[in-house]
Amino acid sequence: IPKVAELFERRFGRAGITALERHGMDPVPDVTIVCMGPDAGTLLHLLPQLREALGVSIGAVVVRLLSPFPAAELAEALRGARAVAVVNNASHSGRGHLTQDVSAALADAGQAPPIDAFFCGLGGADVSMDTWRLIVREACATAARGRISRPYRFVHEGVELDTEGTHP
Repeated sequence: IPKVAELFERRFGRAGITALERHGMDPVPDVTIVCMGPDAGTLLHLLPQLREALGVSIGAVVVRLLSPFPAAELAEALRGARAVAVVNNASHSGRGHLTQDVSAALADAGQAPPIDAFFCGLGGADVSMDTWRLIVREACATAARGRISRPYRFVHEGVELDTEGTHP
């Protein structure tokens, strides 16, 4: 894949596919949002406003390649984060496929930040600005607490839809 990306860039003068896009990751932010798909553009647009409003360093990693999953590259990108929020756009079981991949990548690298799992954009729904704001606020709260408050959350239009995953 890196070779194809290099050939693409030489031919067309712009970057080819990369496994990850990193935004606001230098220096390492306290909170990192891991997501994928076109709705990531909304988050990237909001990042400066959210950093200022919340007073927290916030970064984003957009996953562009699921298979083979870029586990080592992702673990390196997330090294030092106090909390990670993973946005899943499909629900199948548990904390979500992307959350499982991120968790495994961090565990394999010996990293253990708390990882919030979110489900949104289900059925092709847009991930609204209010939803991104809620996700980032919750991730910042997780960083402050040092642990997650729920195993997963369903969010739509800035409203949490599921409360069943509450820890006792």
